[in-house]
Amino acid sequence: MLDHPVLHYTRCAQDVDKFIPDTHNSPQPAFYFSQILQDNGLDVLSCETINLTYSFNNAQILKVTGNNEVSIAITTTRSVAATMESVNPFSERITDPQERAEFLTDCLKEISTMRTNQNDYTFNYSLLVAQAERR
Repeated sequence: MLDHPVLHYTRCAQDVDKFIPDTHNSPQPAFYFSQILQDNGLDVLSCETINLTYSFNNAQILKVTGNNEVSIAITTTRSVAATMESVNPFSERITDPQERAEFLTDCLKEISTMRTNQNDYTFNYSLLVAQAERR
């Protein structure tokens, strides 16, 4: 048995590095990206990193599901699952429906560690925004 569920899916993610930009682990991603733009003949008009938070919370779900707490929890999990699947470049590579369902379940288990309470999920991320023009 594997120690971690993710190890089971490494065959689907052998090219994971192509999905992680060079700026991901940079201490100054905006500066690093500005250099790339300039090295490729562009004038940088602006380049900044914006720290953002995205939350799935009960207030958003209440508008859709009403006042039933069970529905709220289920809908929140479904919303998180749908969002996770839409940005996961590896889930579409798993063609067997049962294995894909297991993969998504394992991903949700990992994501559940990001819960801020029973029904809320919060994701912190950095967005790199740049404007450049040709010289």
